[in-house]
Amino acid sequence: MIGGYLLRVDNRRRRLKLLLQQSLSFREIVVQTGPLLSISIPTYNRAKFLDRLLTAIYEQAANDPRLEVIVSDNASTDGTREVVDKFQAWGMKFRYVRNPENIGGNPNMLRCFEMCTGRYAWVFGDDDIIAPGALPKLLQLLEGGEYDLVFLAPYLFPGDSDRFLPQPTLWPHTVNVTSDPSRLVDLVNTYSDFDFITATILNRERARQLVEPDLGPYIADHILQMGWILPLLKNMRRGVYVQAQWLGRAEFNAHGGYDLARHFGMCFANSVNRWLDGNPALKKKTVDNHLTMGLISLALHIWEIEKWSRFHPIKVDNPHKKLVPYFGRNPRYWLCTFPMIVLPKPLSKAWALPWMVRRKLLRFWYQRITPSIKMRGTQK
Repeated sequence: MIGGYLLRVDNRRRRLKLLLQQSLSFREIVVQTGPLLSISIPTYNRAKFLDRLLTAIYEQAANDPRLEVIVSDNASTDGTREVVDKFQAWGMKFRYVRNPENIGGNPNMLRCFEMCTGRYAWVFGDDDIIAPGALPKLLQLLEGGEYDLVFLAPYLFPGDSDRFLPQPTLWPHTVNVTSDPSRLVDLVNTYSDFDFITATILNRERARQLVEPDLGPYIADHILQMGWILPLLKNMRRGVYVQAQWLGRAEFNAHGGYDLARHFGMCFANSVNRWLDGNPALKKKTVDNHLTMGLISLALHIWEIEKWSRFHPIKVDNPHKKLVPYFGRNPRYWLCTFPMIVLPKPLSKAWALPWMVRRKLLRFWYQRITPSIKMRGTQK
């Protein structure tokens, strides 16, 4: 009898433990029933581009419960409000917040990130575009794992035109997953730097744990988005690099007054020194790649300055003077960057050519040796 009683007590304990585990699992599910992904769009006087972007989201994932869309209007004076009204009349659900006055581009971008409530946060430039069919694939990817950073390698399109669809390419489509921050830096730098904000999706919960609570003091002399990205990179558990033409990057659409040499020099160096402090190897990797691959973008801007100036005035005056205080002790600056930014255009292009070929070969190699996952629609 005593043995039977003890057996019944033991069975009750097991059932109670099982019920408790189920209750905890249910609570975790309830906590995660909010949006999977927040797309937060800072905008100012770009009604045409905002219309194009909202159309892409509407056609691919209108009112998908996994998706939160936010538009932060920096006191636009064009037809931005009419664009918003049109999509709301169509039944598209999103948050529209209008600043009473223009608070500046970086503060508006910071506000966009703070308004996100999804598990992942994607601050999205209003002139960039999500390629047709890409958003459902992205949501599938985010549902399938837990990542700290997701980088989407962009394709380029003329920002002022309606020709924004990806062009056919022989480049293999891959989704690479790595737990090595240095490898993610290698993959990212074969396309650009982490300063292109639209390309990077952040794990918002991890960002809340690792990112400084107030980035406002760094707006003037740092690259603001790197204040979110680099702390996650430094403490990264898993990251993803997507080479699948899901994201289109608009060319020649920068707002006026943009000082490229200051941005790629002082602001980049300050950001790396602050937010990768304590990891000298990762800091060196990031700076080295910036000089041999990332700053090719600066040379391209210098070559196309006349084309850029037709749309918005940008500054590229005295690039060497603005870069050398921060990178002059690095041999890669003198070997790669310096000739590209000071030589006449034909010689600069000739000097850049082998470095651009090297970048493409490295991209192919890193994609080959980094583990990848298969997703429907990413393989050719």
